[in-house]
Amino acid sequence: FTTTLYRKTTMATKSTTAEAFRILARGRRSARRFQTDRKIPGTVLHDILETTLRSPSGFNLQPTQILMVQSSTIKDELSSKAMLGLGNQFRTKDASTIAVFLSDLQMGDRIDRIY
Repeated sequence: FTTTLYRKTTMATKSTTAEAFRILARGRRSARRFQTDRKIPGTVLHDILETTLRSPSGFNLQPTQILMVQSSTIKDELSSKAMLGLGNQFRTKDASTIAVFLSDLQMGDRIDRIY
């Protein structure tokens, strides 16, 4: 009985998790314009970073660093110097916060220090 109940509970949990993911994936939208006067609360940014940094990576090396840019000066410079299409240059300036993902291209050099 316990094994059957465990299997049913596990299957229900997997089904619920899969359905939640489908709803999330199918409901996402890209933003074409941003409300320039609207700021993302620090608690929300912190939650996004925490969630992102806890995502799995190969050998758990976490080769990605994330910079959250809110400075108008830096966003202007990013919009003109990063390899963005014209359509994304104004979005970079208009967004209240830009997440810049940096990748460690030589993470293999760190393995001996980690293990």
